[in-house]
Amino acid sequence: MQAVKEKLNDIIEIRKAKADAKAEEKAEKDLAKVRLEIAHEIRLAKEAEAEMQFHAAKAEKLLGKEIEKISESHEQYLSSNHLNSGGGTNNNYDDSLLTCQTPGSSSAMNMAMIDPINTIGISPEPNYTRRKYN
Repeated sequence: MQAVKEKLNDIIEIRKAKADAKAEEKAEKDLAKVRLEIAHEIRLAKEAEAEMQFHAAKAEKLLGKEIEKISESHEQYLSSNHLNSGGGTNNNYDDSLLTCQTPGSSSAMNMAMIDPINTIGISPEPNYTRRKYN
């Protein structure tokens, strides 16, 4: 009788050990799954960041071309006889671009004012401020 009880206790202990090992293995598998999902999300975030930087660089390049084009037309306008023919106009200002915050909009729009010193009789809006771009 004692031998049967010991054998039953041994079987119960073995089953508990197997169940504990199985639970530990399941926990490790779940942890590995979570780590894999985290690594996947990190990879996606890095790809999105790289794509964002690419598009930001592309936008900066396009903005540089646009600023160059505007400054060239600004230079041509200033060098033309149109400004120099008027008597007493003052063209001694720096060639920095002006920024304009359009009323009612949330984004600032960069634009080059051809002549902010009122040589053609139109005064700029009061919300224009000088800003230099390097």
